[in-house]
Amino acid sequence: MQNIYTAGAMEAYANTNKAEKWRDDVKKFFNKYSDNFKIINPTDYYTYGKNYHKTDSEVFRFDLRKVKNSDIILVNLNDVRKSIGTCIEVYEAHKSDIPVIGFLDEELPVEAMRELIHPWIYCCVDRIETGKDSMNRACRYIKEYYN
Repeated sequence: MQNIYTAGAMEAYANTNKAEKWRDDVKKFFNKYSDNFKIINPTDYYTYGKNYHKTDSEVFRFDLRKVKNSDIILVNLNDVRKSIGTCIEVYEAHKSDIPVIGFLDEELPVEAMRELIHPWIYCCVDRIETGKDSMNRACRYIKEYYN
């Protein structure tokens, strides 16, 4: 069983379901195509605007432990510059030699991607799918190469 942690902006999408929606779509993808993956969705545990936690440190440590105990990180790179938490999760995965597979909705050349994604974060991601259907292509890549 491969554990996939779904990293991506959350606070930037407060008061919307945008942070949860793509993660739910990832769960549906893997539930449909494979039993060998468990999806770890941090919004199942903590959601902005809900006060499940006592301190921010609790959330910080919880999420990073989930990252470090994962086999693969799937990161939504849309709005990544607005999410310090995502940047830290990606770096921790990279530092722990956990593969990081990213996706970005826009179809961009590498030079333009570096304007949307900080170069240090860009260096921590093993593969980035871009453009239409990028999330599904990233999921298929994980299913095919990490199954």
